[in-house]
Amino acid sequence: MSVYKAKEFPEMDFSTQKELFKHLRDNHDRLIKNKKATFKSTDSIAAIDFTIDQVKQSVEKSQAVEKFDFMRPEMVYPVINTINYLDSHNDVHAMGMWNKSAEEQNGKTLWIVNHNLEIGSEVAYEKDVNIIVKEMTFKDLGYDSSLKTQALIFETPKSAIVNDRIKDRIEKNIPTQHSIRMQYVKVLFAMDSSEKEDEEYKATYDKYINQIANKEKAREQAYFWVVTEAKIASEGSSVIQGSNDITPMLIGKSIEPSKGTQSDEPSADTHKEEARKRVLLNMAKLANK
Repeated sequence: MSVYKAKEFPEMDFSTQKELFKHLRDNHDRLIKNKKATFKSTDSIAAIDFTIDQVKQSVEKSQAVEKFDFMRPEMVYPVINTINYLDSHNDVHAMGMWNKSAEEQNGKTLWIVNHNLEIGSEVAYEKDVNIIVKEMTFKDLGYDSSLKTQALIFETPKSAIVNDRIKDRIEKNIPTQHSIRMQYVKVLFAMDSSEKEDEEYKATYDKYINQIANKEKAREQAYFWVVTEAKIASEGSSVIQGSNDITPMLIGKSIEPSKGTQSDEPSADTHKEEARKRVLLNMAKLANK
């Protein structure tokens, strides 16, 4: 006999999906209240103290080092959160969720490790962290999906990083994930139910399901929570593994022309000068006829 489990009720087993859905429906208000009252971060906070074997086992994704138009070589760009991805809390963050808080908390938010709000855990101080929200695709971040996301990014000068472990990870290109400490402001419930009393939840499910990069997982469990607004709460962290794993370290990297291009390819000014000389030569030939 199939057994249905839910993260929201870890001690319970349900014999049918309908039974699970009923329990979610009956506890909807309490679950929403709890989500808003709780400060969220990553599920499992792994220490930055690590061995090479642990790193190989914990994270498969490489750091993204592509040159985006907003990136500068003297900066690093930890992706602290991404939108439109079902995370391990069963939450999907909606587009625009960070717009208000990113502006309000800019210059007030620490970059630290492992959500440890203690002196000594800092990666960069508040004054050096520029919070930006950038629209891109998941493919830009190393995930095989052309769907759009918004990345919450802590743009930080490399020279401002005060944590040696993070410096080492950046220099050695060791994959690092990130996580944001946050408090939910607006939360919707989505459920793939055909029951009449679930029409509102079904409408939310239909609205968001095709925007989710890992929608197969969302379809399999047939319900999720949609967060349309959240507050950044003090910090974002570097972690070994976050509740949202599409959170790489982007590194500003200059794209220099190759040596051959520099020495062999005539510049645009050279082409213009040669064209001008040809015109003058032709005019002189015509004048002598």
